[in-house]
Amino acid sequence: MKATKLTKVLLLALSLVMTLTCFAACGGGKTPEETTTPAPDPKPQVTTWETDEDGYVVSTIPESIDYKGYQAQTLVYNDPYLFPEKTVMDAEGDDIKKDIFLRNQEIELDLGLRFDVKTKASHMSSGSDGQDLYNAVLNGEETYDVVCCYSLYPAMMAMEGVLHDINALEYPHTEMPWFPSDIQEWSIMDHLFFVSNNSSIRNLTSVWVVYANAHMIADKQLEEIEDVVLDGRWTLAKMEEYSRNWKSEAQTAEGSVFGVYVHHRTGADAFYAAAGFRAMTRDADGMPQYAFLDATNSELIDNFIDDLLVMLRSPECDVGPYAAGTADRFGNTSPIKYLKEEKTVFYVASMEYYGNLKDDTDHSYRIIPMPKYQETQEKYTSIRND
Repeated sequence: MKATKLTKVLLLALSLVMTLTCFAACGGGKTPEETTTPAPDPKPQVTTWETDEDGYVVSTIPESIDYKGYQAQTLVYNDPYLFPEKTVMDAEGDDIKKDIFLRNQEIELDLGLRFDVKTKASHMSSGSDGQDLYNAVLNGEETYDVVCCYSLYPAMMAMEGVLHDINALEYPHTEMPWFPSDIQEWSIMDHLFFVSNNSSIRNLTSVWVVYANAHMIADKQLEEIEDVVLDGRWTLAKMEEYSRNWKSEAQTAEGSVFGVYVHHRTGADAFYAAAGFRAMTRDADGMPQYAFLDATNSELIDNFIDDLLVMLRSPECDVGPYAAGTADRFGNTSPIKYLKEEKTVFYVASMEYYGNLKDDTDHSYRIIPMPKYQETQEKYTSIRND
């Protein structure tokens, strides 16, 4: 199969709500007309885009594209928001699903294709199902144009050569604003096999943030947290400085109020990424290596870990239970109660817990980014982690 055969798949990326999207090297169903158009040279970084009258970025994909009814074989794992059934239009509520259904329908009409969707209820990342799919694709028993999943299996399939190199396709358009700005960090040996985008609902709900209680901060007559964030002064040290004001209130189980409560131990990954570090870097020859092995980063990473542990081990801070059903040091098995009951100034968790905030008019909690490690960092960074 030629590299350009699945250029249609990339047309989906600009508007499909995808988790991690993999472009399979061999797809089932009717084959559209082959082309021999070479892949374009890499484009320079784009920072401005043409917009329509409503302010939406205009697609750069040619209007002449027509796949003549091609059935795009699409596998979706455990995400009801990717391809809602038509019946959603007759149901009450869930306007998001209705909008997604109409959006998908518009894509089909614009591109002249149809989505042939196969869904599985379990996570692609779970052991048996994920491994079964990996083996089936590798052995040629199942064929797909698009696989929507996450965890390690996309990388495994990429290394086995069953996914297309997105950079070699005709319409990747990865410079568009809905793709990550650091998209090439997703690459493997200069090839890009899977990617997500910022229209993904699962991505947005899985991004780690800090819920900051503005009322509690005001009661202590501290500087408004919004000003600190917008001025670029929101750092790990600043978070610790604020939380120390609740040190005396976090000593006992009864009525404890925390300065910082981290929903789960995986929050450490979010702090690490917010500090500007990556798990992997590249050596002088361009080969992947663990970031802590890079001499230019190792000392700074060591210092960051020491500072993070000092804060998390302080009496005014705590980390949620290791696993569901287990308890924290005060016997609580449901860490979200600290957010619901406003028992913590800063609650570190993913966006999915936004729905647990009180539905009042004063909005006690502000959603702010994870703190930088150093003020000199140019931007705040959050990661998707679940």
